[in-house]
Amino acid sequence: MLSRLMLPLLGLCFTISAWGAQTCNDHIPVSTPTKRFTINADNTITDIRTGLTWKRCLEGSTGGQCEQGKAKLFSWQQALQQAASQSGWRLPNIKELASIVELKCYNPAINLAIFPALSNEGVWSSSPNASGPYSTTAWYVYFYNGYSFNSYDRSSSLYVRLVHDISSPPLFSAPQNVVTTTGDGQITLTWDAVNNANSYQITNEAGKVLATTVTGTTYTFTGLTNNQIYSYRIAAQDATGKLGTYTAISYATPKAPTPTSIVTISKLNDTGITWGADYPSGNNTTCIGDTIAEQDCSHGRDVTHNDDSDGHAGFSFTKIDENGNDLPATASTWACVRDNVTGFMWEVNKIKNGKIGDEGLHDADDEYTWYNTNNKTNGGAVGSENDGGAICHAYQANNPASYCNTEAFVNRVNKVGLCGHTDWSIPHREVLLSIVDYSRQQPAIDINYFPNNIGGWYWSSSPSANNSNNAWLVSFYLGGILSTPRDSARRIQLVRGGQ
Repeated sequence: MLSRLMLPLLGLCFTISAWGAQTCNDHIPVSTPTKRFTINADNTITDIRTGLTWKRCLEGSTGGQCEQGKAKLFSWQQALQQAASQSGWRLPNIKELASIVELKCYNPAINLAIFPALSNEGVWSSSPNASGPYSTTAWYVYFYNGYSFNSYDRSSSLYVRLVHDISSPPLFSAPQNVVTTTGDGQITLTWDAVNNANSYQITNEAGKVLATTVTGTTYTFTGLTNNQIYSYRIAAQDATGKLGTYTAISYATPKAPTPTSIVTISKLNDTGITWGADYPSGNNTTCIGDTIAEQDCSHGRDVTHNDDSDGHAGFSFTKIDENGNDLPATASTWACVRDNVTGFMWEVNKIKNGKIGDEGLHDADDEYTWYNTNNKTNGGAVGSENDGGAICHAYQANNPASYCNTEAFVNRVNKVGLCGHTDWSIPHREVLLSIVDYSRQQPAIDINYFPNNIGGWYWSSSPSANNSNNAWLVSFYLGGILSTPRDSARRIQLVRGGQ
């Protein structure tokens, strides 16, 4: 093996060491993921994406990790002869050879889990340079960094990696015009029919079968995790299950509906205050006090609709069952509450008993950090995805869909639905404030309809304008409003609808 090789790149000479520690850049996506390849029993490698089968080792070396023998150097003519001496194998063309370059890494620029013990030298392709009738060069790939900028003189010595094609022509061609349509927790695939095909098979990028014997030309995958990338390939098959050529890989990402960041309430709830105050201190039990005509208790629905049958004073609420049906005010169990003034429907949290998550998805003890990946609504910063750890129901480390943050929680609720709806969101600060009952404290909310909101701070969807690390909270303990760091653990009261 050469310890030093001078390559004329961009008019410069580079000194190349044969071995060194591979370096990878975390800000660059993987171009040859391990799941794209199959390591066969005979120590060959099949690239699922291209359909090519490669020798795992450079010519001259063998073994599971290419630890036996030693990779040899060949002139371009010798490389062609080496390939010709082995039935079914050939020298790859330049595009094929470049297809196994790992763009995330260098020294070497290849997936070492799939192609181990690679030298940092050049590897021949079968493609001569078309620079003119007197050209003496051929194309190669320089696997130190994946370059193939200049061709190399054919009399020079480089390494060889052989490849072979699928041994027989495919039964069917690949389906054409594949289209992916994404929704909330789902992806739909459609494609053109293949003549004489009995059905279709769908796999992912790694070759795992996701759907077999699909008889139509459309298929929907449901129950998916929003904001996660999924991969698909489709092949036609006959009645015996014999497959044709797979399509190129299609990628798609399901997404939950994005809640609006600006909410207009056509009708404001009143405060619940039906009593007056004296100056400079003191509250009364009725609407009397200094300059009483200008005080809160003299105006609004708390005066015109002061009826406690459906909520305190001017509030008007309806209990809703888990399927979205109205219930009488006397119902002992309910899942949601509709505000008849604003039109918003509210989540009702389950019993608060000091135990995180034991009441399920809507446990009143659960807390969350503030997180929003939508740059149009997050105030310029996404917030905190996982700082709180296991502070909510069904949290799992290393599973972002289960994390205890506002965005993940909304996605989980909308995936399964609540009270017949799947469009729940974190309320805007103004909307959250609408159900605060300022006539009382500890808690500052109607406990006849929200029995488990016994205090504490609740997240709004509103980011702080003067501090991108903060978002707004509303307290159902005293009725206060403040902004706080987004990695704080706070509660959630989901909302949907509105007038």
